[in-house]
Amino acid sequence: MRTVIANLWHPLAGISITEVGEKRFVFNFRVVKGAPWTFKNHLLVFHHLKRGDDPLEVDLLFTEFWIQIHNLPPGMFTEKIARQFGDFIGNFVDYDGKAIVGGLRNYMRIRVKIDIRQSLKKKKKIVVGKKELPLEWDISLRAPPRWAAAAGSSI
Repeated sequence: MRTVIANLWHPLAGISITEVGEKRFVFNFRVVKGAPWTFKNHLLVFHHLKRGDDPLEVDLLFTEFWIQIHNLPPGMFTEKIARQFGDFIGNFVDYDGKAIVGGLRNYMRIRVKIDIRQSLKKKKKIVVGKKELPLEWDISLRAPPRWAAAAGSSI
């Protein structure tokens, strides 16, 4: 697995992988902010270990995703709305303000920390002015492609 992941992800400063048991590994490399990461189409859930943390004891229950919210009505592409959606879906982390301000996309991108044990929420009523607006949306969870063909590998 070490060789396959190193060949696929190409971390700039190298990678160290140590198996610690119970299907858990300690990865030491510099690119966690770009999560989500996958291996053989399975989500890898990371936790930044602090000094004294036991890798077998930390909860691997949360991960961050960039989420695209499509089909929003005009006027809904604001930071306030992005925060409302983010906190409804999980915990709001960030949003792509450049795309919102510049009108570059017809969807809103927000970064959300999600509990992987929970189902994704697909409906919400939001308050716009004094009106309650029921919305349904398509949530597309998109991980940037981090794979490459590895000749002769068993991935």
